[in-house]
Amino acid sequence: MRRNILALGIFLMFLAFVLQISSQFSVVIDPARDTWATVNSNEANPPVLKLSVSANLSKDDRFRIFFSLQRIPGGYLPDGFGLNMNLTDPNGAVLSFERDAEIGEDGKIIITNIGETYPSALANVTGTYRADAQSRGGVIMIRLLTIEKSVIIPANVDYPWTILSPASIVVFLAGTCLLVIGAVSSKARRPRKSRLSKTNKR
Repeated sequence: MRRNILALGIFLMFLAFVLQISSQFSVVIDPARDTWATVNSNEANPPVLKLSVSANLSKDDRFRIFFSLQRIPGGYLPDGFGLNMNLTDPNGAVLSFERDAEIGEDGKIIITNIGETYPSALANVTGTYRADAQSRGGVIMIRLLTIEKSVIIPANVDYPWTILSPASIVVFLAGTCLLVIGAVSSKARRPRKSRLSKTNKR
């Protein structure tokens, strides 16, 4: 009986350990992802041919110039129309971008450059960056000019088995009690030599 109590106590303590480890298991619902967050934006209503926006950035921020365009209704469509942009950093250095455009069959403006539609860069110093955009060819107008920076959205993690943690504590205490009971009963059942037997040996 004593051995059974001790074995059950050891088993319960092992089970408590397994339950505690299992309670810490996690499930990733949505992994971490990279997205763009608006730092500053300038919206023109009505749309204009030239638009500027400035934003404060920190060194090593990855950012881009986002824009929204609108076609001037009707009129002749010349060749080579599009959008010219200048990006000025806090030290006064200028980086230029060009985006060529065409009008699709549905009337929407299509950027035809190979690669990224919205020009991006890495902030080399902390400070204010200015983006200037100007329509080229007079066919499209600028509705919105925005400086966005890259941000990491942390993963959405769930811990569905945290309920096992309090259960592991209860099981651990039960196992501890059984081990104590088994140990006490072991001492209580230990045989003792009588004084009579010692006298007979003399």
